[in-house]
Amino acid sequence: MTKKLLAAVLAVAMVMGLTAVAFANSTTGCQEGADCNHAASITIGDVTTHYDTLNEAIEGAAASKQEQCTIKLLRPVTESYVKFLNETKTAITLDLNKFGIHTEADGSDVIGIYVPNLNLTIRNGSLTAFSETTYGIYAYTQREEFPGANNLDLELENVSIRTKDQSLGVQGLNYDQNVTLKNCVIETATTGIYFPPRSGKLIVEDSQITAVNNGIIVKGGEVEILGEKTQITATGTPEVSDKPYDGNVQGLGFPKTGNAIYIEGNYDKGNRPINVVVKDGTLESDQAAALGMNFVTNLEAQTLTVEGGSFSSDVAQFTDEGTTYIKLTSETGTVRSYFAGAKAGANAAKAAQAGDTLSVEQGDVNLTNLPGGILVKNNGGGNVTVDGGPIPQGPTPEPERPDVPANQGTRRTMAEAEKKTVEFWDGVVAEIEDAKAGETLSVETEYYVLWMPVRVIDALEAADDVALKISHRG
Repeated sequence: MTKKLLAAVLAVAMVMGLTAVAFANSTTGCQEGADCNHAASITIGDVTTHYDTLNEAIEGAAASKQEQCTIKLLRPVTESYVKFLNETKTAITLDLNKFGIHTEADGSDVIGIYVPNLNLTIRNGSLTAFSETTYGIYAYTQREEFPGANNLDLELENVSIRTKDQSLGVQGLNYDQNVTLKNCVIETATTGIYFPPRSGKLIVEDSQITAVNNGIIVKGGEVEILGEKTQITATGTPEVSDKPYDGNVQGLGFPKTGNAIYIEGNYDKGNRPINVVVKDGTLESDQAAALGMNFVTNLEAQTLTVEGGSFSSDVAQFTDEGTTYIKLTSETGTVRSYFAGAKAGANAAKAAQAGDTLSVEQGDVNLTNLPGGILVKNNGGGNVTVDGGPIPQGPTPEPERPDVPANQGTRRTMAEAEKKTVEFWDGVVAEIEDAKAGETLSVETEYYVLWMPVRVIDALEAADDVALKISHRG
């Protein structure tokens, strides 16, 4: 029996059981504390009701006919099948209360959603499952007596989800799947989030996703990635497929791309709307591209746009013409990162180390707070400045970087200095032998000086209290 079919059968058993015993194991006479053995509570007005199981509390909240109802977890809970099975107009908040929900079941979910029009907020706790066939949170489509989870509003806040199988997903036949993660953590041995709906929006804000096969798979709907704390990482080796995933319930052909975000465009004969926008965050892949698209034939209906963020691979093709885009290359020539958007300059400066090169490939930027030893190139023809000083477009010669011992920062007198001159890359020689304390030594050079050889530093340190002013001839 497949994972999804097994989950449906188990859900049928659950709803039959709950119909028979609904609210039988509840009490209004228990106070929270060491003597309370109940799993959860709900409060309506001045009355707080405790329940033996979380499923019973969910049933109580759904039947409350309140505009809003909060379920509060009273202890860590291990239940085989936490399910939302009864349609309700009540907006439900599941406050995990810094506790967790765990399941040992195979072929199931930590939380399964089977009904439409559910407004559910989950906050402040953890969801865990260690079976290789059990999901974290999953919203199912219509089947048998269950109408399916259309028109879903699901918000997760300060929630961690740790699973071996998918941590969060909806099914591809669902409509209006609106899912938001804020300050959440997802860790999985497979795929972090699967988002293929006919319509809806996924928002990931200031959250971390660490996955193996895929960080996020998108096959439908809108996706927005934002928040500088967001980090999406995929570590797995990509497996090439000659055809897209067709929704097989056994999971046959499910993508394994190694991408932080992967877009696949075959649903609805390749016309299902997809709109992914990355506004901020760090997206990385250990073995593949950070962003991937495949089997996309309708580029007007299915789009990926990078407005900001930091990336482990080149994403220039997804940026608009005016978006600032910077490449960070190490001293050995290895490209380390790419930065896009309004924060590109600040993020690049923060990541750069002595010996690195920052190549501005597109857009305008004023680089500030750069560490020493950074070469800046303006390859895109934009307005590029370093602390207000312009960097002209065109190739910039690499400075000579002599193999000399690292400067230890010791102060020496003029008589002890081995160098009495400062020599720059275009042959300009600045005499410092006659410089006196308190004076300024002015030098004009052909190139912008963003990295200074050790011999220059030694010479300057030999002249106590002598300032060096470097200006560009242009």
